[in-house]
Amino acid sequence: MLLRSRLLAITNASLSALLVLTITGTSLAFGGLVWWARPVLAVTTLLLLVAFMARSLLIGRWALLKSPLAFLGLMALGLATLQLIPLPGRVANMLSPQARAAHALGTLPEIARQDDPEMTIPEVVADRTPVTLDRPATLRWIVGAAGCLVVFCICSHFADRLGRSTLIWGSVVAAFFLMTAFGMVQFTSGISGLYGAIEPGSGRSWMPTMDDLASEPGTSILRPVPEAGSRATGWTLARPQRPFLFGTMMGGPGGFLALGALGLPLALGLLLQMMAPRGSRQPFLGRVKESGGLGLLVLMGLMTTVSAGMIGYLSGSFLCLPFALGVLLVGLPAAWP
Repeated sequence: MLLRSRLLAITNASLSALLVLTITGTSLAFGGLVWWARPVLAVTTLLLLVAFMARSLLIGRWALLKSPLAFLGLMALGLATLQLIPLPGRVANMLSPQARAAHALGTLPEIARQDDPEMTIPEVVADRTPVTLDRPATLRWIVGAAGCLVVFCICSHFADRLGRSTLIWGSVVAAFFLMTAFGMVQFTSGISGLYGAIEPGSGRSWMPTMDDLASEPGTSILRPVPEAGSRATGWTLARPQRPFLFGTMMGGPGGFLALGALGLPLALGLLLQMMAPRGSRQPFLGRVKESGGLGLLVLMGLMTTVSAGMIGYLSGSFLCLPFALGVLLVGLPAAWP
């Protein structure tokens, strides 16, 4: 029993470290778009799966995840796998006649008619054709989606206690706050580049290249830069140069807002959870001082306020509504007691 307890403790610690590395490390690794991020994520996800299976064997039971998201994820993987399989002609034509024509003729009939309106399109005589137009791209999507589903299921199983849930939430919040800190440095100093210093295509081999930058659609968003000698009206923050690289990820403002849609409500939830009395009758300040979390509480409050202001500045008045709704959904139930 003692050996089993030690092995279970080692497995839980390994799962915690791997989850933090996967969640927070992906944001720090330029959003996972550099060439070395995908192999690292594949190895990390495989180690997560091995550690989770070892933990299940040590516990002696295998719990099923009762969540519609897991079922929807499996359905999406099944649909993508179905697109890879060469189907009979009648079935393939019923599911996607365009894909069947493209595989059988080598091009889409509409494109061929645009080049030569008088061209006679031959009949499709291929026996079996897949539904997808790009089988390698579909296969890459299946591998990536399967890894995401594995991480989601393991996080859901592992977060069966408050401490473990806080670990996962804190990993997301830490990545969000780091993005905010680097973004504030960029805005206040007017510098560009990831981390405020790294320009894609002009660094070392482990840094992002222009191909990595071009593969992320969010970086194509260009922000207006004032012309030399022109005077800005009102109080504005300096903007980084084009292309608009923000924080640590190559998704630009879109990547930061996507992370903030989850990170900001979680940050507020953790902040309220740290402030909750939990049955104590001591005054708030004395209770926080005795717990030793006053510094962390102040830091969380400051970074949450700065992050909310950064989201408002980047998204504008209209796109702020979903973030405000998410904060209300988290904040009001947590503050009600």
